[in-house]
Amino acid sequence: MDERQMILQMLETKKINTEEALLLLNALEPVGVDLPRADRVSVDEKDTLPTPPTWREKRQPRQPDASYTASLKSTGLSATPKQTINLQKNHVTIEDIRDLQGVRRQEWTDDEMIEFLIHGVTPEFILDLHELGMGNLSADQLVEFANHDVTPEYIREIKELGVKDLRPDQLTELKIHDIRPKYIARMQELGLNDLTPEQLIEFGIHDIRPEYLAKMRDLGMNDLTPEQLIEFGIHDIRPEYVAKMRELGLNDLSPEQLIEFGIHDITPEFLAQIRELRLTDLTAEQLVEFSIHDISPTYIARLRQLGLTDLNPEQLVEFGIHDVNPEFIAALRKSGFDDLKPDQIIEMSIHDVDANYVQNMSALGLPDFNLSSVIEMKVNDLSVAEARRGKEILREKASAARLIDMKVNDYL
Repeated sequence: MDERQMILQMLETKKINTEEALLLLNALEPVGVDLPRADRVSVDEKDTLPTPPTWREKRQPRQPDASYTASLKSTGLSATPKQTINLQKNHVTIEDIRDLQGVRRQEWTDDEMIEFLIHGVTPEFILDLHELGMGNLSADQLVEFANHDVTPEYIREIKELGVKDLRPDQLTELKIHDIRPKYIARMQELGLNDLTPEQLIEFGIHDIRPEYLAKMRDLGMNDLTPEQLIEFGIHDIRPEYVAKMRELGLNDLSPEQLIEFGIHDITPEFLAQIRELRLTDLTAEQLVEFSIHDISPTYIARLRQLGLTDLNPEQLVEFGIHDVNPEFIAALRKSGFDDLKPDQIIEMSIHDVDANYVQNMSALGLPDFNLSSVIEMKVNDLSVAEARRGKEILREKASAARLIDMKVNDYL
């Protein structure tokens, strides 16, 4: 174990603090750099080398400042002209570079070190993470932490609240979705004491805030699980939605039923329009079936305009399942079937008997042509062309039953 590793291990085991670790590390030669003793960094001493200028020009310079480039070389950090310009643009001083070299791990490349400097990964940041037992983060993870302001203080506070098994990527996700220590503490006050990192992230994604949970509690929904709350968030089940549904008489909806309503877009407006059609006793399950099979208030009103005023919820659902639309019914009536019952309409739709098929078969003038025979003809896949050919063969003896028999026995 080299001296650097020994210092970092002492920091992780809390034998020294971050400031003491910095002093010890700065007393060592930077990794891979052979500098005179006088050029080592002192925590009490300002570097006299030039600092990068403040760039005011809108256009990026093509070449870096010569004096800054020369000073940069003395730190042992190798940078391309473009990287050097970026360091200057981000106001990275030579002292900053030397300080960071003091805590450099051997596996970190110059490119990674430059990313650290540009994104604000400081020696104190690195050493504080060591102190929290996070000394093995990759360079990319350190940059992600810096970019999203995942500070050692933030991590320490999250851990003190009892959130366990936090991975670096989860810490970043928590910060991205604004899950702060105060948020977790408030959720714990509301009884959610054992939220996992995954659940907290889902809460952030779907906007499950403490205020949201408190309002749900005010509505008497005291036993919602984290999974149910996440489903509520996904399907936009807000406290206002629950309250409006209760105003419309649905007082005992379970969390599962509310989630189903959200999935199938059953809105208070939809329910109010259904009620206006005098369908006042629909169950939650029937409302879900209506939505699944596209039984809308407009659809029901159009069926009623065709005289189907007494359809019950089960028949409406059957109509939806078998794609019985108002146009289909109107066309059947024009073809001669103007007194069909709901179950007959459903049967014709099940067997794909459309108005054109009825009209063409009816035009043959078969003596036994009726609802049952036309369905039987369609079930046996008797085409209009085959029926016409069969009638030409049978002439005056032609009937639906005989045509079906000819089809079954491959005479057509």
